[in-house]
Amino acid sequence: MNTPQTWSGIGFEVEITGDGSPSLRLIQGEEKGEAMHHSGGAAEETELIYGRIIHHCFGSINTPHFISVGLGLGYVELTVTREALLKKNFNFTMDSFELVPELRDFFIQWLKNGDLPQEIQAVYDQVLKYILKDSTLDPQELKNLLSDKYMQKQCVLHGPLDHESVFTGKAHGILFDAFSAKTTPALWTEEFLVDFFKKTTAEDALVSTYASRATLKQALKAADFFVENREGFKGKRNSTVAFKGLFKPTSEPRAGTSSHTQ
Repeated sequence: MNTPQTWSGIGFEVEITGDGSPSLRLIQGEEKGEAMHHSGGAAEETELIYGRIIHHCFGSINTPHFISVGLGLGYVELTVTREALLKKNFNFTMDSFELVPELRDFFIQWLKNGDLPQEIQAVYDQVLKYILKDSTLDPQELKNLLSDKYMQKQCVLHGPLDHESVFTGKAHGILFDAFSAKTTPALWTEEFLVDFFKKTTAEDALVSTYASRATLKQALKAADFFVENREGFKGKRNSTVAFKGLFKPTSEPRAGTSSHTQ
């Protein structure tokens, strides 16, 4: 069966957010469905909630492994790759999860400079433009690096996350950007989250998410994380950051950086 060639064909509409960067919103009949990002700015929200954590991982771990839950338009994956280029550290690995198969296919085709409809191509080009807004990095260099990572299986793009999902490594950084509990309820139960955080995180790990649910915080604490409320984006309720191992604010500092071999 042929892949639809429009955003509406896979159930989304494009929204330009407050900072000029694009997002997608689910189409649900006459009512608007859930958006992937805050209307105030998709790129700015990504930077606030996930960019600082990604930067911290690269600053403390020699071979960081990331888990990204909710590929969407690839904001998190492109931010990880940007930080790798800025740090000149190409030893990162990543597991990404995405429910919608066309979003996985579109993203890979775009990275490879494949033949995509203009309306699809233009959105990904805009995402990358905003990811690189304050840097002098070459956009094609970033695309090539991430494409090569996928080709070499150092980054893996999976289907939907569930209790049977297999991970290629223990994560130092988990970027939990799944749709809300209303849209993806199975990902937000305390039982699922406790199991997920316990089996996926390295000894030294960070978790960041836009969410601030009680079940989320309880699951993180059960997985031995120190949990901290952070400011939400543009008036949104609090976001959540959690720390374990060398990242814990209350732990004794260690000499040097942590090294992890996959």
